[in-house]
Amino acid sequence: FRGGSSNQAHDHLDVGGFVYTIGGVRWAVDIGKEPYSYLTDENNPSIQAGYDSKYFYRRKGEGHNIVVINPDDKLETDINAKAEIERYEFGENSAYAILDMTKLYDDVTEYKRGFMLTDSRRSLIVRDEINLKSQSELYWFMTTRAEIEIVDNTTAILTEDGKRLKVEINTNAPDAELSIMAAELLPTSPQFNNSPNSEYSKLALKVSASGEVNITAKMYLEEENIGWSDAGSLESW
Repeated sequence: FRGGSSNQAHDHLDVGGFVYTIGGVRWAVDIGKEPYSYLTDENNPSIQAGYDSKYFYRRKGEGHNIVVINPDDKLETDINAKAEIERYEFGENSAYAILDMTKLYDDVTEYKRGFMLTDSRRSLIVRDEINLKSQSELYWFMTTRAEIEIVDNTTAILTEDGKRLKVEINTNAPDAELSIMAAELLPTSPQFNNSPNSEYSKLALKVSASGEVNITAKMYLEEENIGWSDAGSLESW
């Protein structure tokens, strides 16, 4: 996962984003950059449309494995703000780290994201604890090349190279929907020519909520039958 800020020339808005590999498959992926010529060529579609190159889907927050809050025609996070690691611990059978994302988002009073390798490092838990200033719309994104099957509103199965990854997502928000989304700009984003991302899709949890919102995702190879376990609040990690 990544902390820090996004204010350097070729940075993406991927602070808080993560990739995940298990069983020889990269399940949560980072798509990568737009063609380099777009960043230097006078025919850069984003610049011709009147925007910075950070508005390309592959550079914007919505193109990464982060939470997007109240999407509109602006960038999702403050590129000059910095996310710092609050705590971390690495052990033989487990590891965790907690990232303070508060300064990056205008619509929160506090936001922390935790990553934990557990079950003898055979599963990953991603937990978001967000305190919203007002009623908001949130998107939790995970980009993948795998085929996605939505089992129910809290469970998805990802399939690639004969392997199956089970992803279980729970939230305290009463209004939440788990779905599959295309790896493309949201309707609220500035629209201009972008590279196609047809080989990718996104597992997405859309949440409407106010106040304190918690989202916990756990993922593991289905064949290992690890099962759901809530790691509790980040304070207890």
